[in-house]
Amino acid sequence: MANGPVLGVNGALALIKQRTDQRVHARAVQGSEIAVQLHMNAPRGGSNVNRYGQPRSAPGEQPAVEDGTLLAALQDPPQPIPGGAAFTVNRVQLEAGTRYIAPRPLGAMTIAQLKRDVQGGGS
Repeated sequence: MANGPVLGVNGALALIKQRTDQRVHARAVQGSEIAVQLHMNAPRGGSNVNRYGQPRSAPGEQPAVEDGTLLAALQDPPQPIPGGAAFTVNRVQLEAGTRYIAPRPLGAMTIAQLKRDVQGGGS
């Protein structure tokens, strides 16, 4: 005897897709939350100060909150895209750096923390 309704192949595929989409969205939300926490708790080890008189982040650190525009982008909910979900982890200029700004790799830090969490090795 079967333990539940018989779905057939199409029903089973639809259920698998639905569960996969839910899991992908949950991971995207988790990644987005990690990025927000890293940004909000960024060390301010830089030698320059921002317009508010606070030290800025140092090269190699995640960017510190200054005027809130990056924070607002990080807090946007994940958006579904074909084959997954998209969420903001940083600005390209901050992640890779420019001629005038050393990299602030928030995206790489977010993905590393998400991988540790998924594999059970982080908080």
